Amino acid sequence: MGPLPFAQSLSTPPFFLQRTDSLDRADLFANFKPGGKYERIVAIYRAYGGFEPVFDRALIDVLPPTVRWIAHNGAGYDSIDIKACKDRGMYSRF
Repeated sequence: MGPLPFAQSLSTPPFFLQRTDSLDRADLFANFKPGGKYERIVAIYRAYGGFEPVFDRALIDVLPPTVRWIAHNGAGYDSIDIKACKDRGMYSRF
């Protein structure tokens, strides 16, 4: 959710990077719903910089069913609810 210049240079069809521009949780939640701009994502890379949501159960529960993987660039496990990911069959990496 932060800058990814190297990854952006590798973004080629059929894959593309969608950088979030949500400024708060309510906007982020709305954009994950059907018809929202993030409804088709399959993976999330969480980097530092800008709005950095905590991936708690409330957020993980609103992710589209297409999301299978969340990666966190940082230390510790407090930013992603591992059990919520596991309950949804999602992978999480730190």
